[in-house]
Formats: sequence, C-alpha cells, structure tokens
Amino acid sequence: MSAHIKSLMMAILAALALATCDDGGSSDSGGPGREPLPAGEFTREVALSVETAVVTELVSSSIPFRHYQWLYKPADIGGSGPVASIFFRRSGATASPGITCPHVTIKLAHTDVENLGGAGTDMTLNIANKGSAVTVLDDGTYTIPAGDTGEYFEIPLEAGFDYNGMDNLVVDITRTAVCSNDQDLWSGRGSDSYTSRARSDDSGAPDTCSETAFFVPHVKFAFAGGDEIVVAGESTEDRYAPFSTETSYQKVQLLYLAGEIGGSGPITGIALLSDAEWTESETYTITVKMGHTDLSGLTTSFAANSNVGSPVTLADGIRFDVPAGLPRGSYIWLPLPDGAFTYNGTDNLVVEIMVSAASSGRFYVQNTGGTNRFLRGVPAAENGALSDVCYGVKFRFNGGTLDVITSGSGETANVFNTGTAGRLNLYRACELGSAGTITSIACRMFNGHSSAQSYAGYRVLIGHSGLDALQEEPASGNFVDRSTAFSGIVSVPAGLVKGDWIEIPLSRPFFYDGKRNLAVWLGTTGPSGAASDHVCVMSASSGTRYVNQTATGSPGAAVVSASDRKLDMRFRMSR
Repeated sequence: MSAHIKSLMMAILAALALATCDDGGSSDSGGPGREPLPAGEFTREVALSVETAVVTELVSSSIPFRHYQWLYKPADIGGSGPVASIFFRRSGATASPGITCPHVTIKLAHTDVENLGGAGTDMTLNIANKGSAVTVLDDGTYTIPAGDTGEYFEIPLEAGFDYNGMDNLVVDITRTAVCSNDQDLWSGRGSDSYTSRARSDDSGAPDTCSETAFFVPHVKFAFAGGDEIVVAGESTEDRYAPFSTETSYQKVQLLYLAGEIGGSGPITGIALLSDAEWTESETYTITVKMGHTDLSGLTTSFAANSNVGSPVTLADGIRFDVPAGLPRGSYIWLPLPDGAFTYNGTDNLVVEIMVSAASSGRFYVQNTGGTNRFLRGVPAAENGALSDVCYGVKFRFNGGTLDVITSGSGETANVFNTGTAGRLNLYRACELGSAGTITSIACRMFNGHSSAQSYAGYRVLIGHSGLDALQEEPASGNFVDRSTAFSGIVSVPAGLVKGDWIEIPLSRPFFYDGKRNLAVWLGTTGPSGAASDHVCVMSASSGTRYVNQTATGSPGAAVVSASDRKLDMRFRMSR
C-alpha cells in the first residue's frame, strides 16, 4: 500500500495515534480513556472475466478528450468504507520512464441504475437516487510508472469516498488533455452481462453518451478502513458449529489466509453469513479470540495453531443473540466488546469461537471449501477434528462509518419536521458489530432535492436497550440508560439529493458497549421554524421484529404509531 493511502487514512481520522503491539496483536478497545486506534486498510480486486477487447482510450497520446463511466456491482467489489485509491491493470507493458496523464477528474457515486444509459442519453442520469457524486480527483495528474503486463498501477485520490457496500458504484473519469503515451487496460464482464460502460467522445457535449459496452476495466479499490468480505460462503452443506447445544461442536477454529484478507490494521468486528431464515430467536454465550499463524492449514491441536505471538481475547463470555426473522444471506455480527485485534497483514489469521451456553436452536453458517481450514471439538478440548470447509466471513477494519441500510424504499417525515415530531429506533447488536464512541449520526435523505432549512429545538437521545422490540408504554422504558447526545439547532444545507446523508455531529458523544441493542430517538421538541420537512429513508426491517415508534415531543410522551420499520442510519464511531 502506498504512502499516500496511509497519509489519507490518517487524515480521515486525524486524532488517531499509532498503537504499539507485539506479534500477538493489540487488545486496545479504544473506549473512554483509551488510546485511539489507527485506521486499518485493505484492497479489493474486481477482476471480472478477461476479454479480448481492452480499454484503449482512457490513456491515449492522440485522443485529447474522453469521458468514461463504469458501473460496478457490490457483490463484485466485496467491501465497503472510505475509498483511498483506484488501481487499473495493464494489458501491455509500460516502458520507462512511464506515462503522465494531466487534467483528469474522477468522481465516485452510488446509484440505483442496473444498466448505464445508451447512446444519446445524458450520462449524469446514471448517478441516481443514492446520493451525490463526490469528486475524488479534481483536474489532477496521474503518472503510470514502468511495469509489466498484468500489473496494476495506482491512482491516489485527493478525497475519500465512503462506499456503502450495498449500492452499485459508478466510477466517472474525464480527461481533457492527451497523455504522454498510450496504455491499454485489461477489461472484463460479469457472468450476467449488463451495460457497464458508457463513453462520451465529444468535448462539446461531454455528458452525452456516444456508445456503451458490456465490460469494465479490471480494478482494485483500496479502502482506508471499513468492512471486507474475506470469504463468500457457497453453502456446500449446513454448518452450525459452534452454535449448537451439542458439546462436541461448541469450539471451533477458522483459518483465513493473508492473501484472502489483503489488508492490515485493527480488526474491530467479525460477521458470519447466515444460511437459513430464522423463525425463532436464538441465544448463545460466546468467547472469541484471534491470533496470527504461519500455518497454511490447521493442525488438530487448538493451542498449536495460533503460533505467531499470543492470541487476543475479543469477547469473553458475552451474550450473542440471533433474532427471529433474519433472511438467509444476512451478515450477523458477533459482539466483540473486549478489544480489537491488530492484524499484521502478512501472517494468516486464526479465529476461535467457543460457546459455553446455547439455546435450543442452531445458527447455520454459509461456507465454502478449504483444506484443513476448520477445526472443532468440545469447549475444553485440546485437540479436535479437522474439516475442509471455510465459513463465509466479513471483517471490519477500523476507520469506516457504521451504516445500517435496508433494501426498501419507505420514508418518514417525522425526523426533520416543521412541527413537534420524533422517532425512536432500535438497532440490534448483531447488525452493528462494534463497540466504540459514537460521534455523529445521520439519516439518509428520501427527498429528491433539499433546500436550506434550520430545525430549532432539535434533540438526539441515545441509550442502550435490553429489549428485542420496542415497547409502546412507557416509551422511556425502551432505554436501559439514556443520554442527551445533542440539543440545539440542526441546519440542513441546500443541494443534497436523494440518498445523501443528513449528518448531526453529537455535542455529547455516546460510548456504545457493543453488547446490547441501541435505542436512538431524534426529532424536534417544538415548532422548529423550518419552512419545509426533510424526509428520510425508513424501510421495512426484513421481518426482524423491529417496532419503531413515532413519539410527540420526546421519547417519554405518548406513542402515535408503531411499525416494523427502521431508519437507515449512519454512525460515525471512534475507537
């Protein structure tokens, strides 16, 4: 990873100081009174099938203008977080001293389009309903160093872009001057082809599409923290160890290879991929450890596998709930309140999970094949039985936002309202996944376009909750504890579009313990003085039995309505 990416990561989290650790990793949780954790980093390669057709005109010494858009799908990207660099792959060697391309502008954007518009259409319409485009390189110059066929070269970005990992991504590049030489790029297409490339050839009509294609360049996205899908499960067969009442299945070790992870830094969360839709809630008491290893396959000895430094305990006898109604394919976050593991990026990684108490149900996990990647036994076992499976897993590297986004398209005007209104929401620990200090919250705008409005008498209350579903009476009983995280005026700027986040920096940050559910109330406690509402995305909660309340004035007041929906919410969290 380049020095530019590392400096950008530190700019994103300017207050962070590097934590020291031995080969065993770090157990610093970053809680109150702790030294803050640095950001992690990882790189995701999007190399679709190789095509005979290559991208020939992005880097050209004879064509002075091109405007390209490429559409990438979240399943192909496999990660989320602040994008710090983009890498492209050469289909031919680059001779010394390399190639320089001036006057290049790059934008990144979420979108709800599944196919880019055809010839003659307005390319700006390809960025739709999921937020504004962000300029990450503004009329800049990038240099392609000398290199061989198949190697990647890096374009560092001047500004980060928070990719959410759920929406489609548009990479928009405009070049208005010739490069010093030509460079062809490898390209590919998905197994299900879609219109993934749009291009304008006319500098006089730079946003009018000239032609489209079904292939995109092979790229890598470098993230300065965030969530990474390290292994995608394929459900080779049902697996429920260690989440079972059968003791011989209640201790497991899972091996993940450095090449699969492709990153380093503090890991603050781990999520497993569910292999069934749950009809009943399930509860377990778990202990979670992580450790480095130089082994490429596990041995039958639990103690021998984390053989580089000492393993770090991230959860010690913590309750883990799998709520009813979660659809198959959900990522379920384990509670890790006791620290973070600083992964060194070079050794392989061992994850150990042990269950000491279990409800009658089983939590099934999606998995794929892998030689000696899975070891199981009884909780007190020194040795176990090996299997050639590998669980689907997502790791969270410190540094990204924590986004809770639904797949629906509902709305509510009870969050930023001209009158007295508010809404209480419940977010489960298994969908949050990390402990830390929440420094701001944001809801995702549903309106097509925003005008500048100020909402007086605004309040944000945050607290832990011991409930699986919100109760209507008393509304204040939904909180185990409660803190007024913000009280004052919230100003929403003009120019936001549908899908942008309306962010509220908290005047009193809240430390979330990572174990319990989280209740958040936000709204106006009296006439706000605003001329119009801002509507936020609030969608069905996929049958997870969330009950959201609309309360008048404060969360202690009477309930107006309740429903199985929740706000899309973004939490900025420091560790």
